[in-house]
Amino acid sequence: MLGLVVACVAAAGVVIGLSASGSDQGGTVDDPQAVATPSEPYVVFRNLDRSDAKDYGRVAVAELDDIAGTRTLAGVACDRVDFSGANGLCIEVASRFPLRYKATILDEHLTPVRSYRVPGLPSRARVSSDGRHGATTTFVSGHSYAEIGVFSTRAMIVDMATGRKVIENLENLPVTKDGAPMDSVDHNFWGITFAPDDDTFYATLSTGGTTYLVRGTVSGKRLEALHENVECPSASPDGTRVAYKKRVRASGLWHLTVLDLATMTETPLAEDAPIDDQVEWLDDSTIIYRDGESVFQVPADGSGAPSELIAGAESPSVVRPAV
Repeated sequence: MLGLVVACVAAAGVVIGLSASGSDQGGTVDDPQAVATPSEPYVVFRNLDRSDAKDYGRVAVAELDDIAGTRTLAGVACDRVDFSGANGLCIEVASRFPLRYKATILDEHLTPVRSYRVPGLPSRARVSSDGRHGATTTFVSGHSYAEIGVFSTRAMIVDMATGRKVIENLENLPVTKDGAPMDSVDHNFWGITFAPDDDTFYATLSTGGTTYLVRGTVSGKRLEALHENVECPSASPDGTRVAYKKRVRASGLWHLTVLDLATMTETPLAEDAPIDDQVEWLDDSTIIYRDGESVFQVPADGSGAPSELIAGAESPSVVRPAV
């Protein structure tokens, strides 16, 4: 029994009878409110500043060197957002009656250019470093192996240029562990993250009550289980490590951890709170993540202590324009 009510971030509210189907057609979207993104490194995030209700949830931009200063708001509001290269991916409401969601592809000015339907409730969005591929995780219901009323997940990868689903469902891919097939029917995947080569990706696989870090390639369309007890991985900019939340079995809560992919050595981070997020890397030495309604940072080597980075924000992604 999977009992997947939470994967990377719990969905807000309960929705009955969500459809896990929908059109695969991409559509163009017009929005005249463009943002002149900085030429210096910057952070894209979801605005949670409550000082003006109409701006809550809108995509925001702040320069990395003035991250606590002025934020520029885009015209689009998202439940999840990620940005890399010259493309962004925003999961937003498509219709409210019935409640359905869509993924919207954003251009370099955070202007919507194309959208496609996604099933279920938003959980995660990720974009590869060159902006070529995007990934979403959503909560869905109706899987035959899950109990009635219990959510499972749908993870997919798309071509950001067209909105075409290049991997419509990770559950359709073959998985091996130590060279042997993993053929269970209860596979659930979530929290896709891309390596710097933009073809390799990592994700969480849940099966038989255990979670695994899996690695695959968009071109190869097959997966390999690498390490147990990994949820919501995030690949480091240099590609040598993944940060993730590890379940502490004594308490059942999570602890942020970094895994060295060459040695499979784990490093617990100096954050004692049970963070329920798919973290991001500020750089090769710092992890950033949401706690409450702010983004915090903590060293990736297990030293130091967490500190607030951006108040009134979540779902951050760091963009470093090509020089």
